[in-house]
Amino acid sequence: MSISRTPINHDLLTVYVGTYGNTMYAFRFNPQTLEYRQAGSVQVANSSYIALSALQSIRNKENPKSTPQYIYAITEDWENSAVTAFSIRQGHEGRIAFHPINTRKDVGLNPCYITWYNGNLITADYSGGSISVFRAHPDTGELFPVSQTLQHDALGTEELAQRDVATARRQEASHIHTVRVVPEENIHTGTPAPSRQKYLIATDLGCDKIRLFKIDPDTGDIDGQNKGARISLSPNTPEYISMPEGSGPRHVAFGKGNNCMYVLNELSGKVSLYHMIEEDNNLILSLIQEIVSDTTGAQACGDIKIHPNGKFLYTSNRKKNDGISIYRIIDPKTGRLEQTGYVNTAKHPRNFAIIPPGTLMFVASKEEKKIEIYAIDQQTGTLTDTGKAIAFPPNAEPVCIEFSGEL
Repeated sequence: MSISRTPINHDLLTVYVGTYGNTMYAFRFNPQTLEYRQAGSVQVANSSYIALSALQSIRNKENPKSTPQYIYAITEDWENSAVTAFSIRQGHEGRIAFHPINTRKDVGLNPCYITWYNGNLITADYSGGSISVFRAHPDTGELFPVSQTLQHDALGTEELAQRDVATARRQEASHIHTVRVVPEENIHTGTPAPSRQKYLIATDLGCDKIRLFKIDPDTGDIDGQNKGARISLSPNTPEYISMPEGSGPRHVAFGKGNNCMYVLNELSGKVSLYHMIEEDNNLILSLIQEIVSDTTGAQACGDIKIHPNGKFLYTSNRKKNDGISIYRIIDPKTGRLEQTGYVNTAKHPRNFAIIPPGTLMFVASKEEKKIEIYAIDQQTGTLTDTGKAIAFPPNAEPVCIEFSGEL
C-alpha cells in the first residue's frame, strides 16, 4: 500500500474504510495537499458498512482526544454475519488504535447497511429480508442483544411472474438494503413546529417497496440495568409505498432545506424524488419526479449523495460504463433535478463520500481496489479527477467510506 509520510496535523481528516476482505482501515488525509497515510487497521471480515458514534456521557472535557469514539462494523458473511463494536483512540504520532468491545451474531443474514440513532444501531439485513435493532451501552459502547427483529415477506408468485427473468432473480425474496432515520427538518408538518415523531425509511430492493416505520422510545431497563432508553420500531400508516415493478430501491439521500427524499433504484437505473409530509402523526410520501441514472440497463446503480451545499446530487453506476452521474437541483423548494454531467471512474464504484467542506469526493472502486479522489467545482458540481488515489492490497476491496474530524 502506498503511504505518504506527511506529518500529522490538526487539519487532517480521518478516513475510515470498510472492505470486502478481512480488514477495516483508518487513514489520515490532508485536504489541502491530498496526501495521506495509513493510521491504523483492525481485523474484521467483510465490513461492507460502518457507522461512527461518540458517546458524550464519557467525554473528557479537559482532554477531548482521550475520549473514546466508537465504530460499528457489520460482517456481511452469510452464517457468519455479525455486528462488531470497537473503541478507537488516538495513539502515538497520530496513530489510531482499534480495540474490539464485543460482537453480536444475533443479526439477520448478510447485513449490508447500518445506521446509528440515539444510542441504537439499526441494520438492513439483505439476505434475511429483515431489520435488526441493537442498543449500545451508553458508557462503554458495548452492544446488547438484539432488541427487535422485523421480518418481511417476499413478493407473491403472481407479482414475481410479471418481472423479466433477470429482474425476477434479484427479487425472489425481500432484500432490505438501507435503513435511514428521516431528519426532522425534511418533514413538512404544515406548521412552523417540527415533527415530534421520528421516522425510519427502509428500502426493500426485493419487493419494490419503501417501508415506513415510527421510532418509539422505550424507557425500560436493559437486562435489569438502568442504562438508558432503547428504541422500538412500529408500523407507519401506510406501512409502505410501492414503487414501479422492477425498480429495486437501494439507497436514499435527503434534501437540504426542503422535504425531499431521493431514492436510487438499483435495478431500473432511475432516481425517484419524493416529498414527505406528516398527516395525523404518520409519514406520507408523494412521487414528484423520476430521472435516469444508468442508461445501460446494467441493473447495478450503487450509491447516492447530496452535496453539502444542497445544490447538487450524485449517483454511482456499476458494471457497465462505470461512473458518477451529476445532477443540478434546479428548484431548492421542490428539489427537482436535471442531469448536467457524467464522469467515468475506476471499475465498480459501490460507494462514494463527499468531505464536509464539499470540495472533494472519494470514490471507492471495489474491483480496482482503490479510492479515487475527485475535486468538486462549488459552482457547477462538476467533478475533476485529481490523479490521487488511496491504494489497497489485493485482498481488500474498499466498499464503505466514513469521515471524522474527532480524532
